Amino acid sequence: MKMFALNFMKRSYIKDSHIHHLNVDDSSRWLSIQEVYPGLMASDTIKELLPHQKESFLERCREWYREAVKQLYRRINLDDPVLQSLSHLKPSAIVNETSSITAAATIASGLPCITTMLNVNAQQIDRQWRSLLADENIISGQWKGNCSSTEYCSGGKNILQAELKQNQTAKQSWCKYS
Repeated sequence: MKMFALNFMKRSYIKDSHIHHLNVDDSSRWLSIQEVYPGLMASDTIKELLPHQKESFLERCREWYREAVKQLYRRINLDDPVLQSLSHLKPSAIVNETSSITAAATIASGLPCITTMLNVNAQQIDRQWRSLLADENIISGQWKGNCSSTEYCSGGKNILQAELKQNQTAKQSWCKYS
């Protein structure tokens, strides 16, 4: 929601406001029409418009963004525990030790498609999450710049890669017998 709002509202207002309290109808919080961001592709095209066409186009963009934010508010429960738990997955939350130990379990149980897609159970996700929170290399920030996509920061294999490899082996074995 904040991403849409940043396209037509003042950054200071969005930064200082909680996501629950953005008032997209308060025109005193809007950017000037010339500052409305129409998107990358439209930014190039808009240069070819006459001034009054450009203003009209940017006003329609602002109206679209306002309606998008309103629709998101209507359709998404911002108090949903799963959504709230997602903020605990940020690396800064892990490093600053503000991340909840139960965040992964909440997400895994609230989004069962993740466990199905990865072919893991919620207990495995919870165990791996808690091991990340206890890893001193991660908490101390020693992992920064020392990781590639094929290695785990403390020198072992990436947990997710190991899980995927294990799942692939299991699928290959199962296919032999089916």
